Amino acid sequence: MKKLLFIVSFSIICYSTNAQSDSCDSIGITEPLNLITQLIPDEICLDHQACLEFQVENFKNVIGFQFTLEYDTSVIDNLLYTPSAGGLIGPLNTNISFNNNDNRIGLAAFLWTNANALGQSIPDFTPIFKLCFDVIGEPNDNVSFTLNYSPNGVTPNPEVNYQTSPDSTCSKDILLINGADKSVNRICCPDLSFTNLSICEEAGILSFRSCGGVLPYRATLSDEQDVEIITTMVNSDLDTTFLKDIFVGDYNLELIDANNNTIKQSISIADNQSTNQQTYYIDNDMDGYGNPSSSSIETCYKPIGYANNALDCNDNNPSINPDATEVCDGSDNNCDQNIDEGFNPITYYTDNDGDGYGDPDKEFVSCDNPTDGSLDNTDCDDNNPDIYPGATEITGNGIDENCDGNDTVTSINSEDRHLFNVYPNPSDAYIVIEGVDFHHVFITNLKGCTLSRSKLSRINIDHLPTGLYFLHIINMQGTIIDNHKIIKF
Repeated sequence: MKKLLFIVSFSIICYSTNAQSDSCDSIGITEPLNLITQLIPDEICLDHQACLEFQVENFKNVIGFQFTLEYDTSVIDNLLYTPSAGGLIGPLNTNISFNNNDNRIGLAAFLWTNANALGQSIPDFTPIFKLCFDVIGEPNDNVSFTLNYSPNGVTPNPEVNYQTSPDSTCSKDILLINGADKSVNRICCPDLSFTNLSICEEAGILSFRSCGGVLPYRATLSDEQDVEIITTMVNSDLDTTFLKDIFVGDYNLELIDANNNTIKQSISIADNQSTNQQTYYIDNDMDGYGNPSSSSIETCYKPIGYANNALDCNDNNPSINPDATEVCDGSDNNCDQNIDEGFNPITYYTDNDGDGYGDPDKEFVSCDNPTDGSLDNTDCDDNNPDIYPGATEITGNGIDENCDGNDTVTSINSEDRHLFNVYPNPSDAYIVIEGVDFHHVFITNLKGCTLSRSKLSRINIDHLPTGLYFLHIINMQGTIIDNHKIIKF
């Protein structure tokens, strides 16, 4: 069975503007552009035309986008772009070509920019264009498409640009395609039929698929005298049926569905014909490269989900294979046993709070200078920009502001450390300071926020909620001479 595979990817388009924002989130564009695809008609038959319609969602202030479509030229032909009324303003440039390494793979590249670069908005679920094509595969072949941001390294940076004001734009690095990674239709079988019939003479193997009837089917192979040789049940249109150990000779293959509809086909197994039997390997990610660690099969045809090579180094990622373009991401994208060759990868640490110091537990590799990363990994609280190595320490508040692992904390009963007294403590109304000259005092909460100041030795605290606070005593030279815990009840 051939599979109609659409691989759609997007990349950044650069524009000249007075200001550029790295993130759309900070200026209100939080939803990425979503393209909704629909295959028309629902039932696609051989030698008919079908169309893949693109509708939009969250298409607001979009300046431009670009995507590449891959398709199997043995299943579809004569790909044609058709614009939809009320859709895009400005030209959508198209380029139809072929993969340099495999002429069976067609490439259709599309580039759209708004005519005046002011950004266009389109109501949700509005069709913007269709890609129509002729169906030339076999009955029961899948018509499907798969989202892949980097087919053969064509477009490694998926982004869409938005106009946010007359002076600024932003780039959204996530673009969704509704309906990706799933089969959307199969070429119909108008009648009970055999499809993908294959004979491997030297191996004595007959294989086929069946469709167009009411399941289950009963398949029977008989000799010329209608003597039954093999009978098997077929429970799915998607399954391939194998009949093995068939000797040289002429046979009749009969298929009967649940309603007793019947078809017959004559089959000949010869001993004087060469075979195209090859070794195939499991291709889990369907990128055309097989898994060297998987089991292999010997057959005259390429089964679905297999490749005729064992060159993949990551069979769970279709963007990693020997034909891929190496990008800087800490992975061996092109399976040459080298990582990020041609780049200068640097380990960064996530700087979530933007204070210039990274989280030691969150590292990543980048070849650029990321705005959300730091080469320093000594932040002890990456969610608070006021906490980092070298920050001003507020002594005795229970918080390590400068990340040195310490915070000076005094006890409630501190008479053994001072020549002055702070009482009553705990208190519900006031506290008194005795035995020391000071310029002023101030009271902070556990977060270091100043709640009150005073130059008096008797300080009212009746306005404070119940809880733990810190009393900071400042001498005549402006130096803190004590940080004292107080409790309001």
